[in-house]
Amino acid sequence: MINKKLDQMTTVLNWFLGIILTLMLLITFIQVVLRYVFNSPLIWADEVTLVMLTWYGYIIIAILVKEGKHISLEFLYSRFNQMTKKGLDLLRNILILGFAILMVYFGSEMVINTQGRHLPASHLPRSLLYFPLIISGLLISFYTINHVITLLFPRTGREAGDRR
Repeated sequence: MINKKLDQMTTVLNWFLGIILTLMLLITFIQVVLRYVFNSPLIWADEVTLVMLTWYGYIIIAILVKEGKHISLEFLYSRFNQMTKKGLDLLRNILILGFAILMVYFGSEMVINTQGRHLPASHLPRSLLYFPLIISGLLISFYTINHVITLLFPRTGREAGDRR
């Protein structure tokens, strides 16, 4: 049940990322054409693209954590027995959860500290640059807690379905 909800949330996030990527490419293309063909650049384009890139980067990090596609030392990990691997997986997830909590905490502080400040060209709130830290930290926390639950209480038989 929880896995299904997390998968649905990830699908929505993937669509959101696709929209952001498309908008970034479109804005950048328009900016290049206006700058070099018409010699009339958009003043706000670089800042808006930067904000979108920040959102894209942090949200995709959360999705990669969900899928287990973060950096790992597979050549070393593969040499351990199952019990040691389970312990290392638990340690890894606890560390990831700790970093996610720090992302939420410090992201919240940055959002609070930048309240009322705006980006110079686009006049977007400066806090938009730091808000993705909070969202990504929360997503990473949800995904990691789900990994820990799955690790500690593995599903068997029909419950597991086609997953892992």
